[in-house]
Amino acid sequence: MNAHISEPYITAWLQLSDICLLSVMRRIYFLQETERYTDCKKKILFVATMMKLVECILIIGFIKAGLSRDLGKSASNSKKSSAPTPKPSSKNVFAPVTTPVITPVIAPVTAPVTPSGLFISTDKSSYLQGEQIIVSFGNPAPMELDWIGIYYCNGINLSYEYTGGLASGNVTFDSPSAGCFKADYHNGNDENLIDVHLEVVAAPPATITTNKINYQVDETIEVTFKIPFPTEYDWVGLYKCNDDDTMSWAYTNGAYGGNHTILNAKAGCYYSSLFNSADKEIAYTQFHVLDYFHF
Repeated sequence: MNAHISEPYITAWLQLSDICLLSVMRRIYFLQETERYTDCKKKILFVATMMKLVECILIIGFIKAGLSRDLGKSASNSKKSSAPTPKPSSKNVFAPVTTPVITPVIAPVTAPVTPSGLFISTDKSSYLQGEQIIVSFGNPAPMELDWIGIYYCNGINLSYEYTGGLASGNVTFDSPSAGCFKADYHNGNDENLIDVHLEVVAAPPATITTNKINYQVDETIEVTFKIPFPTEYDWVGLYKCNDDDTMSWAYTNGAYGGNHTILNAKAGCYYSSLFNSADKEIAYTQFHVLDYFHF
């Protein structure tokens, strides 16, 4: 039996049709067996029996129509369910087209062309603080207002000197405090043509000492000096403590260190000073000459 037609539903329809037919058959039986009914009553009973028969025929027709409809639906659903499931059509799957990555062409960095014969240099790459910086230059096409400047490496200008329009030569600068620096060559239009880097390191201080603090009269006095960045005209002087007039002096002759001898000093307080070539005192020491036999 098809699952789409309910069994209780069909059973109820069949029982209803059986009851209806049984009722008609009983009525027909009563019409045949009952003698006591009058003709009129028999006619009425006959009409009622016929009406009941018609009702049964309608019920049976309704049941048949219902069964036909349900069977039709069942068959239709069966056809639908048994219809083959179409297979999905396989389409050609194409690999995604990858756009080729084009490596950017980096233009070569061309270094600025330095005119032939143009140069700048320093006599050293590292200087002690206080030393002079000698910058040499050459320019095959000089201008009258060409100049050379000393800069911190961060670009701050410290000082400058004109080249005087010369094709080659040198200029001198006093070294600044310790740090990183560069010397730039500029033409008369203030265009930086070339540069050179240098450094300045902290120098130990210049010193001057004596081998003793107290001396006897006429005792030889040895004065020792050290200069980290000497020049030819550095010098040592001797003075009394209460008088700035120079008693004696001598050049160091550009030496980094040496001794200066003082003879025949009288009793008193003295000091000896060390000066650079600009006559600037850069170190001094004090001592005494004592007359031990004077009471």
